Amino acid sequence: MERSNTAAIVVVSGLLLGAGLGVLTFVVARYGPVSPDGAPWSFRGNGALIVPFGLGPALLAGGWTAVLLHGRAGVHWLRWGVGVFLLGALMVVLSVLLTIGGKPDLAAVLSLPALLLPLIAPAVLVIVHRRKEVDTLRHAVAQAAFTVSGLMGFVLANRVLPPGS
Repeated sequence: MERSNTAAIVVVSGLLLGAGLGVLTFVVARYGPVSPDGAPWSFRGNGALIVPFGLGPALLAGGWTAVLLHGRAGVHWLRWGVGVFLLGALMVVLSVLLTIGGKPDLAAVLSLPALLLPLIAPAVLVIVHRRKEVDTLRHAVAQAAFTVSGLMGFVLANRVLPPGS
């Protein structure tokens, strides 16, 4: 990837992923599963918050990992970023399945690692891939740009498709 395109790719990726998160939140809030037998869970309405609070950290973890590893020579930064996102998404899916399966206490145990993933995964992978980084400041700015553009995409999608509507 050319250096001149990096900023645009980071911002557009953040916007699109944030908007996708917003649309998925709308879909789950409107059409998500509800307990058929009166169990105390539902993914409609406020239950749809599992999407931004579950998948949001997974997206941040994947994005931040990719951006940090991008500056290191010979590292498959995109594979690692997608892999970290998939790990976070898997934790959220397992949490949902445990909740539906009647084990909300066990599902809650997965919440802490899922929320800490954006801090832990990039740090561990930077340590594992110890290589000289080029443009440290540029990559730090790219992380911030990814975060802000992702939030903007989420907010814009929620303006168009409010989850409570």
